[in-house]
Amino acid sequence: MELQKVIKKRSMTRDFSTQSLSKEIIISILKDSLNAPSAGFSQGVSYLVLFEKQDVDDFWQITSQENWRKSSDLAEGLMNAPVVILPMVSELSYRQRYSSYPKSGSYDISTPYWYVDGGMSVMLALLRIEEEGLGALFIRIRENEDVLCKRFNFDASTYRPIGAILLGYPRDRSKFRGSQNYISRKDPFSQIKFSKFC
Repeated sequence: MELQKVIKKRSMTRDFSTQSLSKEIIISILKDSLNAPSAGFSQGVSYLVLFEKQDVDDFWQITSQENWRKSSDLAEGLMNAPVVILPMVSELSYRQRYSSYPKSGSYDISTPYWYVDGGMSVMLALLRIEEEGLGALFIRIRENEDVLCKRFNFDASTYRPIGAILLGYPRDRSKFRGSQNYISRKDPFSQIKFSKFC
């Protein structure tokens, strides 16, 4: 699919089917997403893929409330997603890179490059997912990140998730369209400025 069409077509999916995905397509998507820009070529973005049903079930048990899982209109459609991908970023990788020659002394702590690069990589993943005719939803991890860390064996002081990508085949893309139901898209020309911002 042509890139511009993918960009315009891309939207978040909030109602998934339970149809399984192959590991090969997941690897292809994530390999491409890791071609995103990397500040100082620090390469501090990785992905943890929850592919087995038990792993996905454990993710929801850890990160959501039982009341929500049983009563929310959204819960079933989201929890149907057969794959959950955790984009992981390493602040340490950037600190080490920017303290080494020839970057030494140039590190600006006011710009958290690990989050910037993580966001760019996730955006590439979302576009590739759209290109493949699949659905995705990027969500925040609401609670119990420390428990998630222990369950899936990662050191949060080295790598931590910036959210989660739910991945699968869309069941009904028109359902639960989120904020677009009540917030109009801004005119892009009001957001693009030349020479002066105000």
